[in-house]
Amino acid sequence: ERGVLPSHLLEESSSLETVGNAYFARLLHTEMRGLRRLAIVNNRFHMARTKAVFTHVFTVPLLPGGPKSTYELTYIEVEDRLAPDVLLMRQEKEAVALPRFLPFGPWQKGTPSLRDMHEWLNQENTAYAA
Repeated sequence: ERGVLPSHLLEESSSLETVGNAYFARLLHTEMRGLRRLAIVNNRFHMARTKAVFTHVFTVPLLPGGPKSTYELTYIEVEDRLAPDVLLMRQEKEAVALPRFLPFGPWQKGTPSLRDMHEWLNQENTAYAA
């Protein structure tokens, strides 16, 4: 629809939530293939948190103290095609979750590198922690 060849589309399908989506997209697709320009597509109701998470994940260095990463990220919002009551519920959830992921929020402060993010995902994130 937007003029992108199907062969240029990569879907990250290993994650269970937004942080994992960004983290695995970077490790499984961009780092391995040397990609530096990405388009991130998501629903309007979820885009603020998506931007906060993806911008952080695609900026932090691989290792503590390393150079920041340089990616060109473009965000594309798609319509929220949810029933009004479901959409309201999702918007309320996003409003509660967003502050934690904003710059200078606890998550970004605690994950200054991908190595730190790996630890956070596996020790603190309830979607992945044992």
